[in-house]
Amino acid sequence: DLHSFPTRRSSDLLSSRGIEDRLREDGRLPMVSSTDSEPGRERELMALLASMDVSGVIVTPSASTLDNLAVLAGRGIRVVLMDHPPISAELSTVSGDDVDGARAAVEHLLSLGHRRIGFVNGPLTVRQSVDRRDGVIRALTQAGLDPADSLIEVEAVADGVGYTAAAGAAGARVVLDDARPPSALF
Repeated sequence: DLHSFPTRRSSDLLSSRGIEDRLREDGRLPMVSSTDSEPGRERELMALLASMDVSGVIVTPSASTLDNLAVLAGRGIRVVLMDHPPISAELSTVSGDDVDGARAAVEHLLSLGHRRIGFVNGPLTVRQSVDRRDGVIRALTQAGLDPADSLIEVEAVADGVGYTAAAGAAGARVVLDDARPPSALF
């Protein structure tokens, strides 16, 4: 029951471990699957879940998944959107504040004395990446720094996909190989 979640720290709820711990308390078995935002794989997975009599689905949806979520909800399967803005009253949402989180992280680095920061971001076609970039820029400008001079930013993608270990490693290499490397990396 998602209504019992507010008694926990929000950071625990946004992690897969926090979700697993909570489900196990209720005697439920979590299953994890990734579709890499591929519409065909998403449709297959949603159809499979609908046929399995699952009690609920926690999903980080892409645009192509949203239509499929209505099918799950229509079958009485509870759906929770993770890290996505609300799209309907029937679907619950759990998310963090990417703008404020990125701002706080960069403010922390600035408080440690860093003035040139590397930023390995995800694809700017993704809302979270845009929001995180906004938070980084806000922190730098509020500290009186020029982002053009203080920030080395890369949109990390590997094999056409962002938010993977390979994309992060490739992005970090680009940032660290800069002629004026950063003293901190976010």
